[in-house]
Amino acid sequence: RRCTIHDGREAGVYVGSLARSLIESCNIYDNADAGISVYGESVVAVRRCNIHRNGKVAVRVKENSRASVEDCDLRGNRIATWETEHGVVVERKNNRE
Repeated sequence: RRCTIHDGREAGVYVGSLARSLIESCNIYDNADAGISVYGESVVAVRRCNIHRNGKVAVRVKENSRASVEDCDLRGNRIATWETEHGVVVERKNNRE
């Protein structure tokens, strides 16, 4: 909660291998890849975060993972806001994209 994550060589936050995570009120920016990457059947809740100026996407969700993203500012990432694949569940609510 209430953290700043920036200038990473890959994703700012990596959630993988059956992890359960809460990311709340964080500023995640200027990472080379995604702001947040979720893999490996993990579950993440992201609330009230600014995820911007990342090299590829704001949020990536893959490998049967689940993400709930609410009240976040996801604008200004280089390629796209979201990267997902078949089989993932993404709940989006009140985000600025």
